Amino acid sequence: MERNLTILLNKIPEERSQYSRLVDEKENYMRENLKRNINSPSIRFYNGNLSDSSLPDIDLAIISDTEKMVMVFELKWFIEPSEQREAIEKSKEIGKGISQLLKLSIAKNSKPKMFYEALSVDDTYEFIFTVVSENIIGLGSVQKSEIPVINMNHLIRKFKRVQSFGELSKWLIRREYLPVENKHFISVEILSKIGQWEVMWWGHRPIIDTEYL
Repeated sequence: MERNLTILLNKIPEERSQYSRLVDEKENYMRENLKRNINSPSIRFYNGNLSDSSLPDIDLAIISDTEKMVMVFELKWFIEPSEQREAIEKSKEIGKGISQLLKLSIAKNSKPKMFYEALSVDDTYEFIFTVVSENIIGLGSVQKSEIPVINMNHLIRKFKRVQSFGELSKWLIRREYLPVENKHFISVEILSKIGQWEVMWWGHRPIIDTEYL
């Protein structure tokens, strides 16, 4: 009931402001959750705008002065889709997040000093731009090779395991967070029955006993 009510709020024009406030609250929750779980004495955080007002704000930057790395995150929260139409709609939102980070990435290459001043870093720091989603990471049609998209809890679990920005960035850039068919799972047919009707459907079955982190 709560899920359906929230979706309705987003579809009724006069109620969308309530939905927007909810999204802002959830993104703040995501930011604080990441700051709480990806942390060490050498890590700093930044969120806010850049001196060029035409650019998107930085939802969250995590800076490691020890490893000289900056992870710039675009945070995405929405109700997890339950059917294909919603999956397509939410994937478009993921695509918008990717586009925002592409703009920041291009600006970083053309106007690096603006980023150095905002984040208190220099040209020895490596940058990686990533969309972090509370749930769905989007369909393949919206993905771009330059920008990884990762589930927040998956990202946190990986960092806690490796405790290294360098390892984390390689894992993201190589897309090693995505399971591989016939290595981590197999596709199987499933016979579904509804009353007198039968249909062959499909699903996935894991073939490993542990996480593929």
